[in-house]
Amino acid sequence: MFAAVTNFVSYWFSDKIVLKMYGAQEVGPDHRLFRIVAGLARRASLPQPRCYVIPQASPTRLRPAEPRACGRRATEGI
Repeated sequence: MFAAVTNFVSYWFSDKIVLKMYGAQEVGPDHRLFRIVAGLARRASLPQPRCYVIPQASPTRLRPAEPRACGRRATEGI
């Protein structure tokens, strides 16, 4: 039973857990990352995903394993 609950929570809430763990901050239209993602989404006729910035200097970009968790994340190093 414990394994089933753990798997359910990690599948549906893993994106929120990781964002909280790294201290990610959602960015709005005034941020460069948001404008880049908005332009790409517009050209691909996709909905605008939420964008998050993780306050770390290491250059990396994180993408969700689950497609429904479509927020985009990037560190400040990018």
